[in-house]
Amino acid sequence: MILKLIFLIIWIVAFLFFVGFNLDNKTNIWLFVKTFNDVPVFMISLISFALGILTVLPMLVFNKSKRKKQNNSQQNLNEKKSSEKPKRKINIFKNKKPKVEESSADANSSTSEQS
Repeated sequence: MILKLIFLIIWIVAFLFFVGFNLDNKTNIWLFVKTFNDVPVFMISLISFALGILTVLPMLVFNKSKRKKQNNSQQNLNEKKSSEKPKRKINIFKNKKPKVEESSADANSSTSEQS
């Protein structure tokens, strides 16, 4: 929590330096129909940052509600699975244990018994 506060303070200080050094820098902005003349550069960065936040905000809100629905449905599935008989899991990708080879003495004795 304290790290977030420190990063926020560093970000604000860096942005204030940016604003302070760009007070005299001005540019023209064209927005489809109208051209705005002599707009400060820091104002453009503030506006674009705010527009970025407004663009992401609906995605965050709708994603949370979707996540809650998924969690509820996942909990329902888990409850159903826990009430059912547990199934044996088969993992075909697991390394199989190597077969134990007979020792040479055992192999000789088994061949002599057979003959």
